[in-house]
Amino acid sequence: VKAATARFPHLPVDVLVSRADDAVARARFDHLEAGARRFLDRPLGFAGALPDDATLARAVGAGMPLPDAAAGTGVALAAHGIAARLVSEASLPSSPSASLS
Repeated sequence: VKAATARFPHLPVDVLVSRADDAVARARFDHLEAGARRFLDRPLGFAGALPDDATLARAVGAGMPLPDAAAGTGVALAAHGIAARLVSEASLPSSPSASLS
């Protein structure tokens, strides 16, 4: 966040918290954002949360390719939902990212 702020002070920064449910992710984000506001005078956006999935971790650890291991998992569904929301928000004329050109 500090490096992004130094190079691109007006670029919006959203945080994606992995391996956490929504409540834990939100608590981790709140902590990070409090530090960013205090030390960098920088607001952050909450992109969302990707849940921990022990089955996915075991499959990848056993050598299965990530796309195959993730297919249909809660992590994949959450990632797809977050990506769709971010793309939709980025394409809105009133979104902060629309003014970056």
